[in-house]
Amino acid sequence: MKSEILAAILRMPPRSRPSARTFEDRLPIPAEMAPHFSGEKLYGEDLGEAERRQWYRDEQEGYAELVRTYGPAYRYGYHALNLEFGFRHLRARRFERVLGVGSAYGHEFEPILDRCGAITILDPSEGLTNPRFRYVRPDVSGIMPFAGASFDLVTCLNVLHHVPNVSTYLGEIARVLRPGASALISDPIVSMGDWRWHRPGATRRERGIPLQLFRSMLCESGLMVAREYLFGFPLTLRLGLALRRDPYNAKWLVRLDGLVAGLPIWFCTYHATRWWQKLRATHVYFVVCKPDTP
Repeated sequence: MKSEILAAILRMPPRSRPSARTFEDRLPIPAEMAPHFSGEKLYGEDLGEAERRQWYRDEQEGYAELVRTYGPAYRYGYHALNLEFGFRHLRARRFERVLGVGSAYGHEFEPILDRCGAITILDPSEGLTNPRFRYVRPDVSGIMPFAGASFDLVTCLNVLHHVPNVSTYLGEIARVLRPGASALISDPIVSMGDWRWHRPGATRRERGIPLQLFRSMLCESGLMVAREYLFGFPLTLRLGLALRRDPYNAKWLVRLDGLVAGLPIWFCTYHATRWWQKLRATHVYFVVCKPDTP
């Protein structure tokens, strides 16, 4: 779950918050879905074209609807996180051509706007736009309408868990990235609850990407992982709210969260069904680069 949406929910008066999950969430998981809930397979990767199109329609304005729902309580909550885990590790000082995959308003670029030339945002929503940037609508297939080696920097932050064919998107990021250039990729690595049913603060289809599958797909795409950070320990967000701070907009909280989430003592459960299984990192942040040679 995105921190700014969850934070918005928790800031709301109790009677105004979305209702809790229904009893349906506790229904047994069918045998054919068990590999998806165990993290052995990624739900959505094996869907046909018609099912992918329905997924696209379901998610196209899903995040925009969440933003509209929480209105003034919504604000971008990842600047300190992006600086600490992402931007400070980029080798280049200037990026003439930048691509933001699913970047919505483009808030993530604010700390490095003075280092960027033309910024293109690939996003399906018609409600989340910023006149400062060029917008392109994605294809349902995941194939990006750009020539190879077109961009000096690609960001894809908290986006891939909204799409069915994650491996296709990673392959396309590798294709459009200039050799030697970097990409920042971050997403949940837990199930985000039972996606068969309505989840307050979540869109209809989103689900996390199991970490071992994430790493494997990055490798298969040809991207090389330069840095990997685990973050999103469940208590960090609540600590930030108790201190009246956005946890991922405070440098010291980001560092504390990364330190705690990275400890090798927590559970690695993808779909938690017990409270103690939720004591683990919920997100990963990758700094990847495209090698100069295959």
